[in-house]
Amino acid sequence: MLSMAALVAGCASSGASPNGTPDAEIDPGLNGPARVPPSLAHLVLDHGTELELTDAQRGTIERIRVTQDSINRPFLARLDSLRPTRRPAGGPGDLSVEQRADIIARRKSVSEVMTNMRAANATSHAQVMAALTEVQRTRATQLEDDARKASENEQRRRGRQNMNGGRGAAGGRRPPGA
Repeated sequence: MLSMAALVAGCASSGASPNGTPDAEIDPGLNGPARVPPSLAHLVLDHGTELELTDAQRGTIERIRVTQDSINRPFLARLDSLRPTRRPAGGPGDLSVEQRADIIARRKSVSEVMTNMRAANATSHAQVMAALTEVQRTRATQLEDDARKASENEQRRRGRQNMNGGRGAAGGRRPPGA
């Protein structure tokens, strides 16, 4: 499942902004919500051969995935609508009080959507795990952990890139004399 750390990971800096709002409350809002990693049902189906799924297991998990996708579709659309469309030219310190309030409100909305998704995803997760053997559950848990870590790493990478104005970790600086 998506951890809260993946949701709020980003380019948080230390200190406070000029209006007293901690930068950690603003910077992740500039990045927008984290991309949701694939569900366990998707992962298991994608790795079905490796997991040696039977036809019955594949059919059961496919039905769970379709139901989960139907339930999550409006939540994912809402998350996409909460992504910022542009960034302030001067970075997080170049935000007005209204822009900062908008970012904080957006983060609150993202948190509410994620809470609603977690309930649906927990049910699907339990159903998928129940359809697997013990060996398959162990491997499925590893696949899920790997997907979560990849999502968190991507969010951190995006945060570093955004801190440098989209120029990557090196900040896009040219060596002297270049």
